[in-house]
Amino acid sequence: MSIIADVPNYLAIVILWTILFPIVYYILYDKIYRMGIYHSISKSGKPIHSVLLCSLCEADENGICDFEKGKVETPLEKFLEVLKCNVYLSLPLIFTFYSSIHATSMSSFNSERAFLMSFEISLIVLFWLRIQANPIKQFVGFIYHICHMSESADVYPVIVRYKERTLEFYHSFITASIIVLFLEISYYIMINESVSYHLEAQISALLVIIYIIGILCVTLFSEKILEKYIWGDPKYGSLSSPVRP
Repeated sequence: MSIIADVPNYLAIVILWTILFPIVYYILYDKIYRMGIYHSISKSGKPIHSVLLCSLCEADENGICDFEKGKVETPLEKFLEVLKCNVYLSLPLIFTFYSSIHATSMSSFNSERAFLMSFEISLIVLFWLRIQANPIKQFVGFIYHICHMSESADVYPVIVRYKERTLEFYHSFITASIIVLFLEISYYIMINESVSYHLEAQISALLVIIYIIGILCVTLFSEKILEKYIWGDPKYGSLSSPVRP
């Protein structure tokens, strides 16, 4: 009888994993991909083009990319696009980190401290995702030293391969957090309980304010660093691309 009574719960879990999970996965995949793209804005206000990365541009049905159309992304548009990516990616990280911290910590480690720690770790992860996926000048020598597997002195292919592997790492990491989060939701569905974080209204409002300030600061800080220190190989042009962001 208990199995029959649980049929609605099983159906809810089927819907969760067959419909919602793929949707969430593809949304976050797109955001991770965009975090690995950066195009510089020259002093003239025109994007600095990279011929090798032009295949990444958002082309229309005639194959004409944004760069060839003369479209220029403003610094504000770039900031808002990266901010949107950070918001999407931060949510599964925060709640997965919170669940792990809260489940393994002492009872004295309350929900507020667990959430604050989750915010901190998530924002640091997103900051390094943006910086590592778009190497700055100061890191290129170190990356080339540890990553190149041949005698070739050509730095550009090594850095491109590093970018790809970095995005793959963060993609796997964030995908794993989504799986853990969906497993937790499935557990609460089966025991017929709602997910509760036991936070007072004032504490919740304070945490939201801290989150907003934190994600704005991380986004602004990472973009300022890339604006000043993003690496480009003179032989091939900048690693930057006119694709947003």
